[in-house]
Amino acid sequence: MSKNTTSKIEQQSAYDYIKNAYRAYGADVVGSGYQTGRMFCDVYDGLKISYRHLIQVMYEEPNQFVKVQTILGDVMKKYHFHGVDGAQEIVYSLANDYKCVEVQGNSGARTMSFVSEGAAPRYTEARLKNEVKQQLKDLMPFVPEEATVTGYKEKRYIPTPIPLGLVAGTGIGMGIGIRNNLPAFTAESLLEAYLKNDYKLLRLNYGYSLSSFFDDSEYDYEKNKIIGNNLALQEPSKENLIGLKDLWETGEGKLKIYIPMYRCTINNMQGFILICDPKLFIPNTLDKDFTKQTQLMEWKKDGLVETFDFSDDIGKLFIGLTPRTKKITLTNLKKEIYENARVFQNIKYQINIATEKVTGKVGIYDWVNFTYNNYKNLYKQFIDSELKRLYDELLSWKYFREIVELLLDKKKKWTDEEIVEEINKKSKKHKITISNVEWVGAKPYNTIRNSEPKDKIAKIEELHKYYKTLNIDEQIKTFIKCWN
Repeated sequence: MSKNTTSKIEQQSAYDYIKNAYRAYGADVVGSGYQTGRMFCDVYDGLKISYRHLIQVMYEEPNQFVKVQTILGDVMKKYHFHGVDGAQEIVYSLANDYKCVEVQGNSGARTMSFVSEGAAPRYTEARLKNEVKQQLKDLMPFVPEEATVTGYKEKRYIPTPIPLGLVAGTGIGMGIGIRNNLPAFTAESLLEAYLKNDYKLLRLNYGYSLSSFFDDSEYDYEKNKIIGNNLALQEPSKENLIGLKDLWETGEGKLKIYIPMYRCTINNMQGFILICDPKLFIPNTLDKDFTKQTQLMEWKKDGLVETFDFSDDIGKLFIGLTPRTKKITLTNLKKEIYENARVFQNIKYQINIATEKVTGKVGIYDWVNFTYNNYKNLYKQFIDSELKRLYDELLSWKYFREIVELLLDKKKKWTDEEIVEEINKKSKKHKITISNVEWVGAKPYNTIRNSEPKDKIAKIEELHKYYKTLNIDEQIKTFIKCWN
């Protein structure tokens, strides 16, 4: 060992060494920085680091389908140094849960009865939805960035007016002594609840409900239509209102999640149909490989109950009485579905997020308030940038002929500075800069010869008016639609 190396060795107790190492490990797992945290969602976009990296890679790809295996290779090469184990499932989650990615091939099948994994990444292709890419394109240049250890520029976050983690939800995650479990709400209800500061407007994502009153209504199988109570108008239960209030204010609360269930008749069988996305609910009582014998399973074995899974864009599971069954009634069946198929769950949610400095609990309102205002600030920067760009282009066209005349003057070779000074002496309203001269000078000869400044000026003034009157709140609503 060289003398120079030994001079850098510091003595410390085993306790101090373990404490510092554990802190560093905790920061890496939990997330006290956007390049280190892996367990918790970031305050700016509500995404875990692996999700953000994959979105950024697909954003940088051409607007065409790319092999998922290629995407995983690019994300590991540029941004993600933790390996790609399970990363293809994240790509499929971005398609199935976040609704921002399109996949060609098997991205995983989810029905009310089972879940199957997606195909291997060498068989599937994916791309960021065009409408999502267009929404990001305007604002991504204004997001702060930092160089990775490989030299690539990484965006600090994905611009979004609402935390995307509260749209997709997360399973229970354990960091270093910190529990995390995010609920999933519809993007529209998150925005509406925030704008009106009313947690009662929150509605669960994936077809789940906070209200228990469904089975008074009937589902018409042939017409694929609900007859009776309007699900959208059903208020959360009193129990859930308390939980929503707690989550809204403190970031911690309990919710009882209900699966919408309606009376239904299929093939002369009377029963009930459950309708929701199967992301959080699979009735294991109907799984033939499930070892615990429940009443529903016994009835099915005895031919008293039949099940019919016809999930399409959303999970649909029919549980009904076989024709001429007299041993059990619809009331008995309904009771067993609630008790054994776990139609509702009492779930404790705790919303912890990562910032640059700390990781901690946050209420829904405060989190949405942060992302919403950050998004608006980014949009204001974008608008200001466009207005400045258009104004500079407007000046270039207004003085186009004068600049060209001086550039082509055969008697004197004008410098850019001299051209600016000469034109500004004659102009009382506008003042051009060297950039205007350079912009005109860079135009091809045919453009200089054939362009009509008046037509160009009219179009620029129209665009300038558009950005001047652009309603950011309406743009946010458009963004929300892209992520559903």
